[in-house]
Amino acid sequence: MENDKPMASAESAIGAPNIQAEFKPKRNRASRAKPKTEAAAASKDAEKMFEITLHDSKEIPPNGQLIGVNGRQIFLKPGIRRKVPASFLEVLDNAVQALPEVNEKLQVIGMRNAPRLTYTLHREA
Repeated sequence: MENDKPMASAESAIGAPNIQAEFKPKRNRASRAKPKTEAAAASKDAEKMFEITLHDSKEIPPNGQLIGVNGRQIFLKPGIRRKVPASFLEVLDNAVQALPEVNEKLQVIGMRNAPRLTYTLHREA
């Protein structure tokens, strides 16, 4: 044999280097993501709550109005006081519908935005 030195363990029988020793797996997104802090998790749970009463409307289904924000869902029934997080109030405030504007001859001259779901915000005493 020409080469008397012993074969390294990282080499195969044909003398190629071991690819496994040089390969570093890439980290996936989950491992790169920063861990959630307790403060971030607590702030989601500690969102400011408001007490509201949804007004009755023909737009609301008989079993109540379903509202969802970031995977959280609640049913609001008209006439019943309910505590809701501030993010749900934004959904109610931004729920608008287009209503026609008519002139004296009852011709539609344009459209205007009007709230679809109205509510009363109860202030704390």
